[in-house]
Amino acid sequence: MNVDRYTDKVREALGQAQTEALQRHHTEVDVAHLLFSLLEQENGLASSILNKAEVDIAGLKGRLAAILDRKARLTGSPPQQVYASGELSLILSNAEK
Repeated sequence: MNVDRYTDKVREALGQAQTEALQRHHTEVDVAHLLFSLLEQENGLASSILNKAEVDIAGLKGRLAAILDRKARLTGSPPQQVYASGELSLILSNAEK
């Protein structure tokens, strides 16, 4: 994954997704973390597109939070490092093509 090829907003979202995973004591960052982070961006493209499609953003964020809450987590201290899930890695790899 070559993050230099991504826009500032995508790099920001990836960083926030990683932070979200760490805060939740998850060992990997997956698509739900990234989408949640994209939806959190002020004036972000993802929210703009979904708003135009009349998607309930607050409801979607709530469902994503519920999905993230159900993921396995480490007990005790948060992990020192998190890794991209296989699904997220595949999506990002395809985005670079």
